This record gives sequence, C-alpha cells and structure tokens, in this order.
Amino acid sequence: MLGAALLILISGLGENGFMDSVFSEDAMSMIGLVPLILLLGPAIALFIYSGTKMERYKYMESGFSLPYPLETYIEQRQSAFAATYTLSLIMGSVYAYCRRLLSLYLPPSEMNTAPMG
Repeated sequence: MLGAALLILISGLGENGFMDSVFSEDAMSMIGLVPLILLLGPAIALFIYSGTKMERYKYMESGFSLPYPLETYIEQRQSAFAATYTLSLIMGSVYAYCRRLLSLYLPPSEMNTAPMG
C-alpha cells in the first residue's frame, strides 16, 4: 500500500507541475514506480514465507472434533487470555513504532543509551 501511495503522490506532484524544471510529467510517473517495485519484492517474499509456514496446518481446514470438556476448557482459557494478548500486542506495536521514530531523529550514540525495555 505504501508503494501505491507513493506512486500516486509522485504522479500527482508531476501532474501539478511540481519539479517541472527538473523532471517531466512522464519522468515523475516513472520515478513513482520505483518505490512500488522496490516494496513489491519484500511483499511477495512475505506471502511466500507465510504460505510455506502455514502449509503444514492445511490438513486442519477439513475440521476435527475435540471432546466437549476439552473444548470448553480451551475456550475458557482463550477468553481469559484475550484481553492480555490484545493489550500486549498493542503495547508492543506502539513501542516498536516509537522506537523506530526515535531512531530516525536521534543520533546513533543517543539511541544506544536509550533503555531497551
């Protein structure tokens, strides 16, 4: 999505005359394709990786049954852990995002002294 957004942004800048003195409108469109193509490779790699990891669980799609007490126990444990899992996932994502933003704006020497969590 980021590659497509950059393509639209750079193409729009070309159409509106931004950087007319440096690049033509067609050149701006071609430049917009670069991030799209560069980000497409990792996306394809991730799809292939996740597909191969999930392949070994393909047999479970046909369904299976558990004894009722075991099914009830699993559902209770899952519902009890759902709030903890969601909170941990949100906090970890926000932490990683903030850490990445800090790495963009702080010199490397200050990043090495920042607490890692």
